[in-house]
Amino acid sequence: MRGPRRPALPAGALLGLTGLLGACAAAPVVVQADGTTASVTVDVKNHSALRPGAVRLAAAEYAIDGQAVLSLRADARPGAEVPDAAHWSGALRPGEHVLQATLSYPPRAAAAGDDMEFRVQQTYRFRSPRGAAVRIHVEEAVQEGGGLTASLDRRLGVKFLED
Repeated sequence: MRGPRRPALPAGALLGLTGLLGACAAAPVVVQADGTTASVTVDVKNHSALRPGAVRLAAAEYAIDGQAVLSLRADARPGAEVPDAAHWSGALRPGEHVLQATLSYPPRAAAAGDDMEFRVQQTYRFRSPRGAAVRIHVEEAVQEGGGLTASLDRRLGVKFLED
């Protein structure tokens, strides 16, 4: 004799539940501002005029301690790029943090459906003191020179500067 039948979970339900439980277990990095938090501002500047002509900046993602804080995407127009400037402000728990920037550059001549891209990912460690303000400037770094033969990994990068 069989017992009551349990309903089957839809495909991916366990993965979603695991992600949800993981998210609930960790304290959020970005919190409501109060006297015990630190105010953090991230200013982003990209340089479309200096970028090598063979690539375009299609996406730029910024995260603090693994939590996304700013996501820039090119619009749907062919050849469109992310904006040259963006800004994020929020409150963080005091302590050590890591800001991560990920820039994605597909070839300018890529056809629809091509998945080829060059990706730059760099991190910056910073401290947010209790009750203080921190401002971090994140800038797309484009090294000039080298001509057409210079590899992209030597020409594209990210610079961080803290006020």
